Amino acid sequence: MFNDLDPLILLPDISNCNTSKIKNISNMFNLCNSLKSLPDISNWNTSKIKNISNMFDLCNSLKSLPDISN
Repeated sequence: MFNDLDPLILLPDISNCNTSKIKNISNMFNLCNSLKSLPDISNWNTSKIKNISNMFDLCNSLKSLPDISN
C-alpha cells in the first residue's frame, strides 16, 4: 500500500479504513524511510490478518508505533 515511498513523511488519517477483510499487510510501510509517525490505526479490524511480515521494515525515522495488538 505505502511500500517504498521513501519521501513520505506523514500519512493522512487512515484510521477509518475498512480492514475487516484484509488478510495480508506485509510490507505495508516497508522502506518508508522518511515516515516520522503513523496516524492512530488502533481501531483497525485486524481479526483476519495472518501476515504482517516486514510491515515496518526499514522505517528508520518512525519514533513510535500505534498499538495494533487487537
